[in-house]
Amino acid sequence: PVHGADGMIDLGTLAGGDNSVARAINNRGDIVGSSATATAPHAFLYTDGVMIDINTLVDPALGWEFDAAHDINERGQILATGCNPDGCFGVRLDPVASSGEEP
Repeated sequence: PVHGADGMIDLGTLAGGDNSVARAINNRGDIVGSSATATAPHAFLYTDGVMIDINTLVDPALGWEFDAAHDINERGQILATGCNPDGCFGVRLDPVASSGEEP
């Protein structure tokens, strides 16, 4: 849960999970953190009332798996922990604009 203007807000969990932890919020109200799933923790982005597994936003062909998101700035850039065959690293994830939107 996160403290909001109206009190605590239950963000829920990703599919199969029984707990989640919010780590940061930006001025747009986007929240990042980590949620348990049926198999392992996954990083999440909570935006517009929906919790999204960050792993679903990254091309799986790149070989990354993200287990935690630690911070999000006003531009929507996310600091996360990601692992690939070479090891685990802190990475910055940059949002990609949808067609017709400014980046």
